[in-house]
Amino acid sequence: MITSKELINRRYNDSKECIGFEYDLSIEDSTGQINKQTFYFERQDDLNVKCWKVLSVIINKEFGELKPYNIEYMLPVKNMKLETIAATGLRHIQYLIQQEIQYKSMFDFCIGDTINDMC
Repeated sequence: MITSKELINRRYNDSKECIGFEYDLSIEDSTGQINKQTFYFERQDDLNVKCWKVLSVIINKEFGELKPYNIEYMLPVKNMKLETIAATGLRHIQYLIQQEIQYKSMFDFCIGDTINDMC
């Protein structure tokens, strides 16, 4: 569960409204080392406080892969708690990752089916 104190490096506009912040997600790798994955959140329009963007570059050291995620999303209502704004953005990234996993699984199956009797 995301807490308010975990939302760091907050940025505010002249009206004292939060327009950006960061969240560090702790991830344990295969060696047991804990790594921090930073997600950057920013409001997209001063007039439309319901539109936010989350940005992160996920680094997979085991495969030497960098995967950028840059997602804009709309909130259902104005004046949501920052924790909920962060959770909503992370949910969008989670959905995208799930779609990528599904596609890669299908690709894996197709390759296996194609070369099944050849190797």
